[in-house]
Amino acid sequence: CRDYYFTAVTWLTGHQVGVVWMNRRQNVSTISICRGTAWTCEDTYTERSGERGWVEVYQPPLFSSDGSSYLVRLPVLDGNNGFYKHVVHVNVATKQVTPLTHGKFEVTEILKWDEERNLVYFLAAPENKSGERHLCRARDLNSTLRFWDCLTCPQEQMTHAALVVSETTTHPTATIPTSQIYG
Repeated sequence: CRDYYFTAVTWLTGHQVGVVWMNRRQNVSTISICRGTAWTCEDTYTERSGERGWVEVYQPPLFSSDGSSYLVRLPVLDGNNGFYKHVVHVNVATKQVTPLTHGKFEVTEILKWDEERNLVYFLAAPENKSGERHLCRARDLNSTLRFWDCLTCPQEQMTHAALVVSETTTHPTATIPTSQIYG
């Protein structure tokens, strides 16, 4: 049986959509770009769970303005430490996959891709602290410097942050509670 479900859809243009498909067993997920009136789809990335049980590609990819690449959260192996979800860049034409973040933490959400400044904003949870969220940013592949940094980590009491980003603003606004949410 070849039952597939889509878990996320995002419009690229009026004639293109990005679709995240998952098989019924939830051990294979594919990101496709579907085009035109016939809606033919081209697979750009496939994630297989292997021995990890099931795949967890549920959020739609964040496409570049020209549709030539996208960012998505995918598991990245950190040596003997296992897999952690990170920001990954996928080139649509070459299908080249390049992690933009790496380490013993989980990226929980990709918030915004500022292509003009070559920055990617995301929320992340430190290792063994799944209730915490920190606002972080990474440089994209067009940057001459490749690094990521945490924008809300320096203050010890800051354990949960939210980000408000509009399409027209050049500066994201972090919302940080005055009291600790998780004990």
